[in-house]
Amino acid sequence: MTTEAKVTHTMKLLLVKHSKVNHNADQKPKDWELSDNGLARCDQLTKHLAPYAPKQIFSSAMPKAQQKATQVANALGDLPVVSNALLNEHSRESNAPYVSDADFRALVQALFAQPKTVVYGDE
Repeated sequence: MTTEAKVTHTMKLLLVKHSKVNHNADQKPKDWELSDNGLARCDQLTKHLAPYAPKQIFSSAMPKAQQKATQVANALGDLPVVSNALLNEHSRESNAPYVSDADFRALVQALFAQPKTVVYGDE
């Protein structure tokens, strides 16, 4: 005889990227922080996440993601924030200088045209 476990709850994983940042050509992108607009948009995100009643927030270790995670976690009732570098965006340390938006879009198109070639970033 087989028995089936009865599921009493479900877990959902909601993925959210960081918001608008202060682009600073003198800083590495990994060190950028959210812009005032990016911080303000955290309030909108909080309203969208509230119905899901999250129990904790996971974030990359990057400042821009930490800012968003902390602000949203506080607004949702001081939820714990778990930081993990494995959630960081792609590495742009060696061959990915700050470029204009148009140049970045062109690089991304090149990346998809040549998926086995490192076009931008270190991965």
